[in-house]
Amino acid sequence: MGMGTVDAWFSRKWKSYWGGLAIASALLIVYFLLNYWTVSLFSKANSFITVFKVIIPGLTIGSLLFAGFHGSNFTSAGSIALMVGQVCLLL
Repeated sequence: MGMGTVDAWFSRKWKSYWGGLAIASALLIVYFLLNYWTVSLFSKANSFITVFKVIIPGLTIGSLLFAGFHGSNFTSAGSIALMVGQVCLLL
């Protein structure tokens, strides 16, 4: 085996090394950017969902109170035990 053959083998080996390193670096950058953008998108979506989860129950409570709140319902039966039955207290 001559020196020219060994040099050619090392030359091919290092070319594939640098090519693989370039591909790995490019994939690392792509994965980083993808992760960065999806975390940003998730943060925005989470903020929207949080506002939605606070406003909808608030509107529901407000509309139910506006539509059918009568304070006399709290005292019309005399006590809460009479409204749900005596058996419910034993459970």
